[in-house]
Amino acid sequence: MIVPEALEFDRIRRLVAAEARSEAAVGRILRQEPSTDEAELRGTLHVVEAMARRIAGGTAGPGGSAPDLRPAFEALSVEGAQLEPDQLGSFVAVASLRSEYLAWLKGDDLPDELRSLLEGFAAPEPLLAEVARHITPSGEIVEKALPELARFRSLIAENYRRLQRESASLMREAGNRYRESGATIRDGRTVLPLSANFRGRVEGIVHELSGSGNTVFVEPPELVVLNNERVALENEIHMVIRALIRRLSRALRSEADALARMHEHLVSVDTLYARARYSIAVDGRRPDAGAAIHVERARHPLLGATCVPVDVDFPEDTRVLVVSGPNTGGKTVLLKTLGLIAAMHQFGLLVPVGEGSVLPVFDYIGVDVGDAQSIDRSLSTFSAHLRTLAEIIDRATPRSLVLLDELGTGTDPDEAAALTTAYVDRLLEISPFALITTHQTVLKHYGYTHEGVQNASMEYDRENHRPTYRVISGTPGSSYAIDTAEQQGFPTEIVRAARAYSAGTHTNVAEIIARLTEREKELDGRLIEARRVEEEAEERRRVLEQREARIAAEELELRREGLRELRTVAQEARKSVEKAVRELRETERRTDDAEAEGRAREKIRAVEERVSAEESRVLHLTKITAGPDPETADEPIGPGDSVVHRSTGGEGTVRSIRGTRAEVQFGAMRMTVALQDLLRRTPEPARQSRAISIETPRSSGSVALEVDLRGMRLEEALTELERRLDSALVSGQRVLSVIHGTGTGVLQKGVHQALAVHPAVSSFAYALPEHGGHGCTQVLLK
Repeated sequence: MIVPEALEFDRIRRLVAAEARSEAAVGRILRQEPSTDEAELRGTLHVVEAMARRIAGGTAGPGGSAPDLRPAFEALSVEGAQLEPDQLGSFVAVASLRSEYLAWLKGDDLPDELRSLLEGFAAPEPLLAEVARHITPSGEIVEKALPELARFRSLIAENYRRLQRESASLMREAGNRYRESGATIRDGRTVLPLSANFRGRVEGIVHELSGSGNTVFVEPPELVVLNNERVALENEIHMVIRALIRRLSRALRSEADALARMHEHLVSVDTLYARARYSIAVDGRRPDAGAAIHVERARHPLLGATCVPVDVDFPEDTRVLVVSGPNTGGKTVLLKTLGLIAAMHQFGLLVPVGEGSVLPVFDYIGVDVGDAQSIDRSLSTFSAHLRTLAEIIDRATPRSLVLLDELGTGTDPDEAAALTTAYVDRLLEISPFALITTHQTVLKHYGYTHEGVQNASMEYDRENHRPTYRVISGTPGSSYAIDTAEQQGFPTEIVRAARAYSAGTHTNVAEIIARLTEREKELDGRLIEARRVEEEAEERRRVLEQREARIAAEELELRREGLRELRTVAQEARKSVEKAVRELRETERRTDDAEAEGRAREKIRAVEERVSAEESRVLHLTKITAGPDPETADEPIGPGDSVVHRSTGGEGTVRSIRGTRAEVQFGAMRMTVALQDLLRRTPEPARQSRAISIETPRSSGSVALEVDLRGMRLEEALTELERRLDSALVSGQRVLSVIHGTGTGVLQKGVHQALAVHPAVSSFAYALPEHGGHGCTQVLLK
């Protein structure tokens, strides 16, 4: 699909191409046209959107660049042909860019849309590494990779020193025959500057005469041998380099097909990457797919941040939208914005529109904007418009978008009205989406009298006599030509006379339009109020959901605490059972006293009953009597809040709020998600603040006020300390004495480190000297 020049889409192409990293991708972007294949476009937009999220999340993309490999591939297609060093360097640059993309596309968090791109980067790695070992990206030879080159360079350096010594000696012996400027180079050979007066008196080969004719550059016989030696060494170097180039060219030719596939994939990925970067620059988003046009807060991408967002909505069963209103009120910008956004969307770009926007995929965009008159082709303004309109009506289909600016201008108003009415009739028969801007009253009436046609207008502030650039759907607008003329500096006397003429001849159409506009404003106010009430109800629902989720999370944590406590009780029970068994065996070996045996067995039964009671205690740990924090439960989520995503469980920080959606930083990735999908992440409350109803006997045992860790290894001691802290919390105890002794200080240090990070510890300090001093630590629980 070719986009009409009037939309200035080429400027968008150039801006996208500037974001590409390879020359081939730049050329491809500048040649590409928007796609009309819905399936292909959907896949492209998903990849571009995933790339944009990755870039916005802070994962830096490639920073290098690469030339176009097509000239090198053309050279390789000729059997026996050798590449030039700069062409070999092109392969190195492309391989480097490929490595950058592979590094950018790594990571466990890589979405499936981007993971699929890795497959096409397959390439002969050893060959690319071999080329890069000998050639730089700029095409220079890496001489340290060729030992023979280093040897020849050393011999050339020695030859140069010998030439300098011999030249100096000859000049000293010849006295004033040679110029003081010393030896120089001509045609790659060392020569001496001989005064012209001594020409023919000194033996040697003449290479050049100076411009003034005063100096003859001579190569004496003594220098000929050394110069020949230098030339021979340079030829050796040249032969080594040509042999390297020949070898690398043969190797690349053998892998040309694989390299071409890799290069093609790299260029494709680079074009997508360029689209993603430009999409971020315009703050673009992917519109929803649909059969209607509903664009919210659309911004013209070439007008910058000062552009006023506009809404374009084709109501259900509407195919033609007739937009009227004041001159300089934004009608043409509205038309171009819709056309440009449609073209960008089908070019695979995220477009600058608001959330909830819907765009179809068009098979053709027909545009008639501006003055296309041509003196060379004998076309007037009106004739040029007619030619364009005829082409549009010939190519339009029900899947097309037609944009017509100031339809019917440039000729007799009455005839133009008849012609434009017939033209819109034909558009309705073909049924494309059509946005038409006009000042003609007949088209404003047309919107009220025909099915499939909707009026709209650009709002005008009558009190301040200036446009607001807001689109009012459902009502036509007045042109306010006299007000516009006054604003543009028209002479006051002419404006006054125009108002007098208008007052005497003006029909009541403008008054009807004004009343309809005021009615539209009133209805808009009611709609805004209804939306506010709806948003408040939605907010209350969200708060209730957050409260339920928080209660569920607390209940889950309490169950986890109960399981940890059960494990501790089971360990204690096991120790008690083992001790009772030992006592029973001792009793059996020592005496046959039935009474002692009964006591031992009674201990076992008591322990078993205690374990059973504790199991019942955890099973009944379900009723949470403490409600949510009233100070934060009803507060909406705002910037800076820590949140958890309901579906994924990902934790992040809110950066900004836009309506019902929030921009959240999840680690390195920044995403926009619905507020209703987020839960506020609150700090874990102190454990003793939870009131739990537990059905268990009171005689299940009491918690000791101190724990003695002496004689234990550090790991064993920390486990015992954790168990005792948990038991103290469950029993409501706030003070615990931890006896660790002094010894080597390892146990003491480990205990203090554990207490410092424990969430239930409020503070701790060494005990008083009479209570153990540095061998005991007093712990205050929250």
